[in-house]
Amino acid sequence: MEPGTPELYRFDIYARVSGLGPNESFGLVGYDMTFSPGFTRNSLNIGGASTGLTNPKPNYVADNPTTPLVVSASGQPLTNYYTGGQIGDLGSSTTDLVGMLTAIDASNLDGLEDGDGVHATDPRLAIGTNAGGTRIGAIYLRWDGVTNARFTLVNCIGATANRTTKLFSETFPITTLPFVFPLTPPPNPAEPSSFVLAGLAGVGIVLFRRKRNRSKSEESSALKN
Repeated sequence: MEPGTPELYRFDIYARVSGLGPNESFGLVGYDMTFSPGFTRNSLNIGGASTGLTNPKPNYVADNPTTPLVVSASGQPLTNYYTGGQIGDLGSSTTDLVGMLTAIDASNLDGLEDGDGVHATDPRLAIGTNAGGTRIGAIYLRWDGVTNARFTLVNCIGATANRTTKLFSETFPITTLPFVFPLTPPPNPAEPSSFVLAGLAGVGIVLFRRKRNRSKSEESSALKN
């Protein structure tokens, strides 16, 4: 990158969960996206409608991993992880980066089968459980190459889902840390947490976390560059 030269960056938004209770897994996250001067919205729209995670698009692009599985109770296919739930820019406008939501359908969690009618492992139970988390979407922004600029998620909430009761927990707030350009190493707080959202661009990372109630088991976690 040449100093002072505008560059286009893709921010991947990841969800990661930890410190879950019995039968708990990812349920939903909601948030708004904001950015300061120095960043501008990307205007490029390259490739087909399904290429937004690899080619620049002007708006938020949701990640919808597909599945070959069927909901046992209804016999209907679970086309992707969020079939029956919601994912995308779902506010009053689909292009304002306000009212972002990623939610599974908790009513059929762990109730899937394969094409032969055999109970199958529900891939939604693994959302956010690996070390890097699970990508839920991406946004492209253009940095002017000069200005100290911030990109962050605000008004963040989360909820877990219970595979036994098929219900969501009460929503809880997620505290945010901004992603700052020029790139600088992020803070690395090792504090009890149970829910993390991360936005990636190049070597940068931004953390969003909430603390567990003291009455629940706690797990220290941190994401590093």
